[in-house]
Amino acid sequence: MMGTDVQPDKSETSIWVFGYGSLIHTPNFLYNQRLVGHIRGYRRVFWQGSTDHRGTPERPGRTVTLTSENHPAAVTWGVAFQLAGTSQEQAAALSYLEWREKQYDVRQLVDVYGADGQMLVRGALVYIASSANQNYLGPADTHLIAAQIATSRGPSGPNWEYLCKLADAMRGIGAPDRELFALEDMVRKELVRQQQHRSVDGLPAAAAEGPPGVASLDPLADMTGELRQGTAAGAAEDGGDVKACRGRADFRRWHMIGQPRLPDATEFTQQGRQDDVKPYTDPVTQTAGAA
Repeated sequence: MMGTDVQPDKSETSIWVFGYGSLIHTPNFLYNQRLVGHIRGYRRVFWQGSTDHRGTPERPGRTVTLTSENHPAAVTWGVAFQLAGTSQEQAAALSYLEWREKQYDVRQLVDVYGADGQMLVRGALVYIASSANQNYLGPADTHLIAAQIATSRGPSGPNWEYLCKLADAMRGIGAPDRELFALEDMVRKELVRQQQHRSVDGLPAAAAEGPPGVASLDPLADMTGELRQGTAAGAAEDGGDVKACRGRADFRRWHMIGQPRLPDATEFTQQGRQDDVKPYTDPVTQTAGAA
């Protein structure tokens, strides 16, 4: 589904935020409306380095940012959120977003369009990581990007998990992104190759990293537990158990203290509508699991 029957609030005081990465499935702030739509003139790319969530300074992972492209096919699908609450509560949500997106150095106002081409939101805030920020990695051969995502991990968990959750969320909202899905497939194949290589070399299977299903190639390599438990270490970004992560990173401490109660992707919004992002689905086995 690429549209919605919910009409956006036209009030000049409305604050909208457009998410094209993990915000799609885990906003972690209260909102009044959630509209599936696309922005024009931008392409989603895995060009931003992650040194604090899905990688380390020594071995950064890759997360999405936007690159500007001036042609009709350049569109990026995502979700626009209308912030809820009083002006003070909305300011607190924006402060949270500033901290969460601290490695993204550009704030842009964009118009969001529905599947029928009609404008849904004028002037939604979007966070972009430009080439000027210190963690920007930039373009690379797609196979090299896939290998980097397959092998990187940080305090929030493995980089492949970030990719798979994003791809699954995009499928959940019925939004097309051939490049994203192709990259997901390449990473899945790379994880299979790594596990097969470890098996041939006689290395401990538990050292292998991969989404559930990949591990089934080797009965001894059961890596499903980490993802089925929701990767608690990634709670701040991906909606796991925040209390389990106390003290592990400044981001998660702020997240736990500054946000009294954060909705997850399956709760009802303030207007009683259930979030329609589907549960995480294993890209290999196509079975549902915990996000």
